[in-house]
Amino acid sequence: GLFWNTLSFSATEAFCSAAFSLGLALPGAYIFGNYDFPGKKFLRNLLVLPFMMPGILVVLGMVVFYGQNGTFNHWLLRLFPGRGLRFTGLYGFWGIVLANVFYNFSFCIRVLGESWERIGPNLVEASAVLGGSRWRTFWGVTFPLLASAMSYLFLIIFLYSFLSFTIVLVLGGYLYKTFEVLIYIEYNSKLNFDRATIISGLQMAILAGGLYLQ
Repeated sequence: GLFWNTLSFSATEAFCSAAFSLGLALPGAYIFGNYDFPGKKFLRNLLVLPFMMPGILVVLGMVVFYGQNGTFNHWLLRLFPGRGLRFTGLYGFWGIVLANVFYNFSFCIRVLGESWERIGPNLVEASAVLGGSRWRTFWGVTFPLLASAMSYLFLIIFLYSFLSFTIVLVLGGYLYKTFEVLIYIEYNSKLNFDRATIISGLQMAILAGGLYLQ
């Protein structure tokens, strides 16, 4: 029961995190892949910074901005006085997904934007000459050429979120557990070293399977 519940939660939140990260990255990747503008190189390098930040800094930033007394709730109070609007979804499943998306979507913009940039404009122009609409050109020409990069990013973010520790421990407490959190609880809180070792071995097997697919 505990193993399957942990596996189910880890897979679900990792899937949502990867899907939302990629979905939110598409507009930014399109801009970086198709337009030149001042400061583009600097912004592209800047996009990697959130992915390199320690997990605890991401969590603290989320608490400062989205917490009960955070910046976001202060904005809601000023914009809608007297209505009692507050964001209370930080501590729970969607808060964990939100933190993972913040961590990863800028990295998606960079990698996907670079892949988009390598697509020859002549292919898009040829599709237009043959009467293809922009929508049909995207699905018939652009998307297949981006599919390998998107699959790579999806699996990377899925594995990263699947193995998340700090974000899940702080925002989910003991109610939501990835395998990393479960190992920590069994080893540090319950002193159940044998079970922690078994769970670690199972996690390594799942990770090896994911890396093999990648």
